[in-house]
Amino acid sequence: MKTQYRAGSRVTMSEEALENYGEEWRGVTLLVDSAATSVKQHRGYDEGVYPCALYDLHREDTGEGLQFSLYDWELKPSGRLPNCGITVREVSGSLSSAIGTESQGKSSQ
Repeated sequence: MKTQYRAGSRVTMSEEALENYGEEWRGVTLLVDSAATSVKQHRGYDEGVYPCALYDLHREDTGEGLQFSLYDWELKPSGRLPNCGITVREVSGSLSSAIGTESQGKSSQ
C-alpha cells in the first residue's frame, strides 16, 4: 500500500492534531520513521481507517522519538526546506522578487 508520507518525510501536525496534542507541537518539524497500513505492521493500527497510514515519528530538532503515532489526517507537509531554516513560501517570494526585478531590468534596456 502506497502511503502519503515515506520514511524521512518532513511533516508537522495538522490543526486537528494540535487540538488533541496541544499547541506546544505547533511548528515542530517531525520526521517520519515508518508507516503502517495494517495491524501486522503496527499493533496500534485501527483497521477501520484503512487505507490511511499510521506513522511513527521523531522530532527533527532533538531527534527524540514521539511516544505516540499519528494518522494521515493528523499530519501535513512541513513547508520547511531541509537544514536551512527557511520556509518554502520565503524561497518562492524571493524567487518571484528576483525574477520580477530581472524582467524589469531587461525591459528597460
